[in-house]
Amino acid sequence: MTQRLLLSKHPFLSLPYSRRKGTSSGRPPRGATKAAAKDDDVNEETSSFSPGSNLLRTSTGGGGVGTYYQTGDVIKEEYVVKDLLGTGSYGETLLCEHLVGNVREEVALKVLPWESLKKMSAGGGANNDASPWKALDSFERESKVLQSIDYETIPKYVEHFEIEKGTKSGDLEFVLVQKVAKGKSLTELVESGTWRPSEPFVKKMLVQLLETVSYLETLRPPVWHRDITPNNVIVDMENETISLVDFGAVAESAVSGGMEMTRVGTSVGTFGYAAPEQLQGRVGKKSDQYGVGSTILFAMSGCPPSAFPSERLKIAFRGRVTIDDRDIERCLDILLEPLPEDRFRNAKEALELLERGAQRREEMKNNSTRNGSTSRQQDRYYDDEYYQEDDGYYDNRGQYYDPYDPYYGRTTFGAPGFSTTISSELESKRPNRRKKPANTKVQVYRNEDTKELAILIPPAGFTGNSAMSGGFAIAWNAFVATWTVGALASGGAFFALFSIPFWLAGGQMGKSFIDETFESAEISLTDTDFNIVTRTIGKKEYVNDSGSIEDVSGAEVIVESITNGIPNSIISMEVGAKSYKFGRGLKPVELDFVAGEINDFVDKR
Repeated sequence: MTQRLLLSKHPFLSLPYSRRKGTSSGRPPRGATKAAAKDDDVNEETSSFSPGSNLLRTSTGGGGVGTYYQTGDVIKEEYVVKDLLGTGSYGETLLCEHLVGNVREEVALKVLPWESLKKMSAGGGANNDASPWKALDSFERESKVLQSIDYETIPKYVEHFEIEKGTKSGDLEFVLVQKVAKGKSLTELVESGTWRPSEPFVKKMLVQLLETVSYLETLRPPVWHRDITPNNVIVDMENETISLVDFGAVAESAVSGGMEMTRVGTSVGTFGYAAPEQLQGRVGKKSDQYGVGSTILFAMSGCPPSAFPSERLKIAFRGRVTIDDRDIERCLDILLEPLPEDRFRNAKEALELLERGAQRREEMKNNSTRNGSTSRQQDRYYDDEYYQEDDGYYDNRGQYYDPYDPYYGRTTFGAPGFSTTISSELESKRPNRRKKPANTKVQVYRNEDTKELAILIPPAGFTGNSAMSGGFAIAWNAFVATWTVGALASGGAFFALFSIPFWLAGGQMGKSFIDETFESAEISLTDTDFNIVTRTIGKKEYVNDSGSIEDVSGAEVIVESITNGIPNSIISMEVGAKSYKFGRGLKPVELDFVAGEINDFVDKR
C-alpha cells in the first residue's frame, strides 16, 4: 500500500464545486464508537449515498473480518485492524490499534473505497453520477470540521488520509481516524430493557448535550450537527458522561451566507429526531435543539418520538411520560417546538432555564428554612414561563412580558361581530405559579403546613366585555323574536319552526352573559380531597362536587368562545375524565394566576 496525498489535496476534490454539487443526505456515518447499534429509520426522501450509512450495524463476523480488511492487517504501517465496528453502503468502520512508539491506543478508522462509490452509483438512481461526489463532499466536510473541534464530549480527530491499493489507477481508499468513544449508545442501553435512568442522570445528559451544542454554536462559523439521535449519543455509565458522535451530516453556517436558515438541497437526518424544517431540506441554528429534545424524550420514555401523538404538529408528551422535574419538562416543551422561532434563541438559553430552576428551588428552600414558610417567595417568584426582575416581567426567552396585557401570547380567532364556540384543544395552556396580580378581587388562602388551598372567585359584575355580550344577546334574541312573530302572524307556522336553532343560539348567548356577570366559585383543595362550588343567579349552587385529590391532574386556561374576535377564556380543572369550568369574567392574568396556584399545589403534594 502506498500512502498518497491528503484528502483535501486530492485532484478529485479540487474539481469545481458545480461538478460535485449537492450536500450529503441519507443516513450519515455512525461515527467513532465501539458501541454497536441497530439501524434506525431514515427519512424516505433521502438518498443512500452517505459514505458511512449504518456504520454501527453489529458485526456478524466474530473474527472481525470485513470486506476490505482482515484482522491483523496493517494500514499505513501504524494501524492494526482488530475488529469490524460496522458496515455501510459505501464502506466500513474498523476498530484498530494505533501504534505510536511504545504507546498503543484504540481508534476508529472510517474507510471509504472509491471503487465501492462507483459501483453503488452505477446501481440505480437518476443522480448516480453525482452520488460519489456527494459522498466525498460529505466525507471531506466531516474531516474538516472535526479538525477544528476540541471538546470533551466529542471524540478527538486524529488524522485523515488516502491510500492506493494495487496498481490500478484510481483504486483509492479514503480514511478518517478518530478516538473511540467509551460506553454504549443510548439506543443500545434503552433497548436492553434493563437500563432505567434516574431523572438526575437524565438531566445530566440533557445539560451535557446542550453544552455540546452550545460549544458548536460558539465556533466561527458555527457548526450544526443535524443528526443528534440516541444512536449518536454514547453513554459512559461509569463516569456519567456522554459523547456525541457521527458528524457525517454536519453543516457549517458559512454556506448560508450568514442566514439563520439555509436550504441544503436534500433532507438530512433521522425521521422522528430531525427538526421539521430539516425534512423540508432546510437547516438552521436551532435545528439541533429539536434533536436534543427528542433524544432526551426517548431516554425518559423508551419510545421513539414517532410513537407519540401530535397536537398542532407538536409531540404531545405531557401526561404520557412521567416527569417529576418541572425544569426538564419545560425545557423539553420548548426544545420540541415545531417552529424554529418558538424554540430557545440558543442552547445557552436552555441551560440558563435549567440553572434558574435549580436556583429557584434553592431560594425557596432557604426562605422556607429562614421564615418557616414560602410566603416571601411571593415578592420575587421565578417559574418556568415568566420571572420577575426589578424593571418588570420577562418570559423564558428574555422578552418583556406585560402580565396585564390581555392579548399577550394569545391568538384572536373569528370575525368581528360573530361569536364562535371552539374546542379547548385549539387554545389551551397549563400555567405555572406566579405573582398575584395587583387589584384583583380573587382571594387565595394557602397553608403550606396543613397543605390546604382555598380560592374564592367573586362575581365579575357588569364589565365592558359582559355589556358587549349582553347587548349582542339582547339584539340577537330581539331580531329572532321579531322574525318568529312575523312568521306566525302571517300564518306560516311551519316557517316559524326554522327559528328554533336561532332561539337555541340566543339562549346560549344569554346563559354566557349571566355566567360571565354573576358566576362565583369556591375551590378548596387539601392533601386528601377537593371541593368545588359554583353559584350563579337563580341557583344557589350551580355545581357542588367533591372527590379525592388523587384524581385532580391540574388546571388549564382554555378558550371557551369568541365574541367580536376576542377570545373568552375560562379555567378548566381536570378531575379524572371530568372537567370543571369556572372563572368566567376574569382577566387573562387572573386566570393564569388561579390556574397556576392549583397546578402548583397539585404538583407539590
